[in-house]
Amino acid sequence: ARERQGSNPSARRKTAGTIPNLADREGAAVNDGPEVGEDGQKIRSYEYLVAQKDIRSSIDVTSKEQYLNDSEFEVIFGMSRSNFEVMPAWRRTAKKKAVGLF
Repeated sequence: ARERQGSNPSARRKTAGTIPNLADREGAAVNDGPEVGEDGQKIRSYEYLVAQKDIRSSIDVTSKEQYLNDSEFEVIFGMSRSNFEVMPAWRRTAKKKAVGLF
């Protein structure tokens, strides 16, 4: 029996369901308090947003992704914010569920 090149299943595993640990990034700081972006929008860390389950919190729990800064958004979602925003609503919801922000 011949073996095909690149047929190792462990080498082909996808990491789409893997959520990066942002605290492990070199120089990354955990952001517990809100920063304010250029547009006046509060910016929160991914860790803070995942922990927010209370509907009475100071953030819109239905749109947690809007509180991420652009670089953190791209790390978490694996795409730019503009690409995310043009996706159909059902696909955005699926992405948010996959990364724990729904």
